Amino acid sequence: MAGNAPRRHCRRVRRVRTAAKRRREPRGHATRDLDRRRHSAHRTPSALSGPQYGDVADAIGQFFREHPAVLEGAGAPVLCHGDVHPEHHVRTGDEEVLGIDFEHALVAPAEYDYWRTVIPYFEARDGVDERVERKFRDGYESVRSLPDDGAQRRPLYSLLNSVAFLESLHLQKVVDPEERDEMGGRIRDRALEILEEVRDSRG
Repeated sequence: MAGNAPRRHCRRVRRVRTAAKRRREPRGHATRDLDRRRHSAHRTPSALSGPQYGDVADAIGQFFREHPAVLEGAGAPVLCHGDVHPEHHVRTGDEEVLGIDFEHALVAPAEYDYWRTVIPYFEARDGVDERVERKFRDGYESVRSLPDDGAQRRPLYSLLNSVAFLESLHLQKVVDPEERDEMGGRIRDRALEILEEVRDSRG
């Protein structure tokens, strides 16, 4: 029975992918995902609490509501894993590599998945060769292509990721409270800086 588990998982993944292909999401899906995160935060008192991180989520959400076409050109919405990194993959006995842990899955441009991995795991870490990012992109595009001009939207995904990082930081409770507040403060401050830069760039 255990040997059949990867195959059952593959079938489940295929069903989810099929459902995603059938779904068509109108513009503004990124804002709705942000609103969903904020709604979840209101239901869970610990989320985005402490040093009042709700203000940055509100500010970012307001920006996307004021600029509903800001992700124009990002491509059609697709099923995104939402948190692609090595710990969310397993290798089967047949040497297949499968994605697991879909609790962050959402409907968004494919760019969201790409930047959700590249920004924290490649760009934010010293010593990561740029060839690693190139290999990751090549691997991603072997399944789904990405727009050539995606780099110009990188700051927007940084903003969306900041809200996701803050929510995860406080919901998972895996970091010492004092260190968590310090990390959260850094994320919040950087997010507000990026938001100001994005607003300035749009005049």
